[in-house]
Amino acid sequence: DALKSNFIVLASRPVQFGPLATNAVIRKGRESAFRVAIQTIEEKERKPYLRDTLIRDEMEKFQLFFPEMLTTPILLKMIRAASASLEGVFTKTDLYTAYFTQLLQAGNSEGGQAWVDRCFGQLADISFDALKSGRSQRFEGVETGFRKDGKNTFDLVFKDGNVLPAWDGILQQTPLQWEYRHPSFQEYFAARKLALSDDWRDIVRSHCRDEKWQEVFRFFAGLTPQFNNELYDIFLDEGTLFIAGNTLPETKGLSLE
Repeated sequence: DALKSNFIVLASRPVQFGPLATNAVIRKGRESAFRVAIQTIEEKERKPYLRDTLIRDEMEKFQLFFPEMLTTPILLKMIRAASASLEGVFTKTDLYTAYFTQLLQAGNSEGGQAWVDRCFGQLADISFDALKSGRSQRFEGVETGFRKDGKNTFDLVFKDGNVLPAWDGILQQTPLQWEYRHPSFQEYFAARKLALSDDWRDIVRSHCRDEKWQEVFRFFAGLTPQFNNELYDIFLDEGTLFIAGNTLPETKGLSLE
């Protein structure tokens, strides 16, 4: 290879290289050649990392329904760290809940489950409000992240304009901005808020064709088995068969009638 230097960029979400996505020649003083490619995580690398974390049936389910989980480093870390605490068959929603609980309890061993629930509630409010205003980290292409202004009222997440250390595995920050370590983290916490909202039916009906909300509704199905029959009634009434099918792997308690 004629290139004198190579480097690897580790990304926790999809990235865009623009003109560098092809073999591009850029003149800046002198000719320089750049060749850019995304290196995927292959099974031969993934399998030793996960070891016996997932049984065969679970691995096949994740490969089929949640391929992002097995090709993104931070999500592979989640599987390895949290799946041991789950018994029997578990969903993606179960995995996220266990992992985030584990991270927060590690950051504050004296907090207890009540403290974890309050923390979840505050980030759920933030995540849901951002999504309702059209801010979905998954669909931001150029400048990602959220301003820190006005967030100090969420005292379990922010203090003196900075993200508290307990959230380090879930959020990351720069001096002026913060963001989720993976876009699905926003979607999970937004779903937690939706699960407590009296108007969830109206929200589902209004946004069931909006791709920004589709992952939220999948998590919602995993969090609220008591509402899943109504959820599917709305999907079918609105003719959104695609999201109805994609949500099934997370759906519990759905009547066969």
